Amino acid sequence: MGFNAERGTRFDGIERLLRDTRGEVLLLSEMDHGMARSAQRHVTRELSYRLGHQYAYGIEFVELGLGSASEQERHRGEENAVGHHGGAIASAAALRDPEVVRLETRGYWFDPVRGEPRIGGRIAVLAGIEVRGVEVVVASVHLHSHGGPGERAEEMAVLLDAIDGRCGGGPAVIGGDLNTHTFEAEDLEDVDVLIAGVRARPERLVDPVPHEPLFEVARARGFEWESANPPGTTTCRGPGGTAVRLDWFLVRGVEASAPEVIDAADVSDHDAIAVTITPRVPGARGRGGR
Repeated sequence: MGFNAERGTRFDGIERLLRDTRGEVLLLSEMDHGMARSAQRHVTRELSYRLGHQYAYGIEFVELGLGSASEQERHRGEENAVGHHGGAIASAAALRDPEVVRLETRGYWFDPVRGEPRIGGRIAVLAGIEVRGVEVVVASVHLHSHGGPGERAEEMAVLLDAIDGRCGGGPAVIGGDLNTHTFEAEDLEDVDVLIAGVRARPERLVDPVPHEPLFEVARARGFEWESANPPGTTTCRGPGGTAVRLDWFLVRGVEASAPEVIDAADVSDHDAIAVTITPRVPGARGRGGR
């Protein structure tokens, strides 16, 4: 299961969602640790404890303030106890050799002009998980939101190098918020350009694949996504309620089945995504993992 938990601020609802869906491996992004906006929780640790999961947590950013403009207003006068924000894997199965992969080091966020000053950059958290006697590398990923398609393709290449460094061309599952909004960085600052772009190609927000080269970068390394994601769905509610497809699974060396988007509107601006995977092992029996 993949889920951008939007800081983890609506903690009790997130716990209910994850418990009800019974995901065995959770690929999580936007997870706070010691932030005023999320009640100073270590969100990953507390969720994992309540679900009975192991976890691996990677720090994406050290937050220099209280968060976005709205969060700064809402928590005016408060302080962060720790100020970490990151990604995670939580799993009912043992995690083997977890690691954090830094996907970009441009330092874009260390700039008060963006309204959310922070130190760091986008990451992925990797680990090995045994499924039906086969080790599958899983990666929880969060790609760049304030960059363009070319930058996200570069980040995907860094991630794939790390995965192949662990398992060559072996079984792997990538899941998370790929931020496939299809626009260049400069376009994001001009509402008129965004509106014109959507009017010219209205399908781009639901079917971003032709506009995001990261998919072909992944295809060249043996990954596919058609079997692991429902066609024609959206996974995120953007400004003004705009529906966008940002969250994906990319899979290699496994059979993917029963992909779905799980409504999480009451706890996050992203929906959760889920899929069942089974390693391609001739003659193997037993159930796969979700």
